[in-house]
Amino acid sequence: MKAVTALALVLCVLSVARADVIDDPHVQTVVIGAGAAGIAAGRALMDAGKPFVILEAAKRYGGRIHTFDGPPGFSSEDMCAKWLQHSNLNLLYNLTLSANIATEEFDQGSWTIFKNGVKLNHQAANALAAKYGALAAAAEPHKQLGRSDAETRVLAGYLGDDNEIELAIAFVEEQIYADNDFRHDSTGTEGITTDPGPDYIVTDGYRTIFEYIVGQEPSLYDSILTRRKVVKIDYSDPDGEIVVTYKKRLPPYSEVNDAHGAEDEDPDFDEDAGDSDPRWEKHRVTCDFVINTLPLGVLRSGSVNIVPALPAGHQHSIDTLLYGVANKVALYFDKEGKKFLRKVKSNYILRVPHGENPRINDGIMVFTNNQYSIGEPSVLSFYQGDYARNLETQSDQAIVAAHMVALRDIFGPSFPDPIEYRITRHGRNKKMGGGVYTDVAVGNVVGDFLIFQNAVGEMENMFFAGEHTFHPEQGYVHTAYRTGQMAAQRIIDRT
Repeated sequence: MKAVTALALVLCVLSVARADVIDDPHVQTVVIGAGAAGIAAGRALMDAGKPFVILEAAKRYGGRIHTFDGPPGFSSEDMCAKWLQHSNLNLLYNLTLSANIATEEFDQGSWTIFKNGVKLNHQAANALAAKYGALAAAAEPHKQLGRSDAETRVLAGYLGDDNEIELAIAFVEEQIYADNDFRHDSTGTEGITTDPGPDYIVTDGYRTIFEYIVGQEPSLYDSILTRRKVVKIDYSDPDGEIVVTYKKRLPPYSEVNDAHGAEDEDPDFDEDAGDSDPRWEKHRVTCDFVINTLPLGVLRSGSVNIVPALPAGHQHSIDTLLYGVANKVALYFDKEGKKFLRKVKSNYILRVPHGENPRINDGIMVFTNNQYSIGEPSVLSFYQGDYARNLETQSDQAIVAAHMVALRDIFGPSFPDPIEYRITRHGRNKKMGGGVYTDVAVGNVVGDFLIFQNAVGEMENMFFAGEHTFHPEQGYVHTAYRTGQMAAQRIIDRT
């Protein structure tokens, strides 16, 4: 009886201990998030000899850099961020050159169009482009922020459910870009016009860039603490001390087969786990500075309690900027599939289904032709907005079957089934906040992005970084990386 009572007492004490918050040692800077912005901030702080720690909710670093391993014999595939856009303006592209990371130039204007199962000749393709180009002109009322016509029309495809305009963009985007200079604003106030340069893909996947950055310095890798979900940021102290509370996921971890994209639904990432849940250990760390790189969708969800509430300008941007969903489907084929794909000499294959006025949901599909670009028999399709969300309601089998209908409409009924596939459902990924990129919504102004350049707190010591915190290059990985460097530099300058 005494033994039972003693055991009960021990269990009671352990239960009480588990409910307490564990105080970590004070650190100068806490970086929240180990995506492109967080890694850039950490690297800059490390190079300057400034103490820091990076807290990351996921089981890996990289954030929205999500490179899947291909089947045996195939290269890796980037299933979220893919291109190194605007190479003349892209510091990550410059890094690939200095680090000898292999890249391939990717001509975004290389298209082959099929309608009703027939490859269109140049004249027919131009006629179809003219038809949908007229629809794209309807985007003009949405022109905002002094964007070029090209950017405006791309933007129009993200504003709502106007699928005709989305299709029109596929035809006219590159033609418009050829006629309009890209407007790059390096300061947020003074515009300069320059050639953006060609786009590239990273031969072995986008993650190799960040593996290189992190792998150069073991101390940077050691500073990235994964499976730590920040739940509260308290910056109310008038003396400037910030308290960050996070939950650390304890082993054992769930085994997840990520082959088909299951990481988007990581069972170890439990948004609703209570403080008494034995799988989690609550920690608290005090710091002098915070670099907050949480995605816009996470900030909007309220899953992180920020005390006090952010200033009205910051909250307005969080509430109103567009945070979009994008998904991709990769299909891999054997040598029989290769025979068909190598007949198409372009980076893109666009399939317009039967009918006079087809819409996106009628089965319009755009494929990247990896057989042409990198010499491997695979294709990648991609979807945004409501169509991307609709994709997430379908089974893998239904998604693959729909793609095969489109591919057989192009290549004929003998086109083979895929030997493997990859599918993302990023809208379900709570670590990303249910989306992958930020853009302009109707009514936004430049200041809705640039407000994030303003630090908050009595000592102005919580900074923001990420693809949502700068204009006009919002939505890009290189923007996230650049803003991480900028935030870190502000701390370096003050210390």
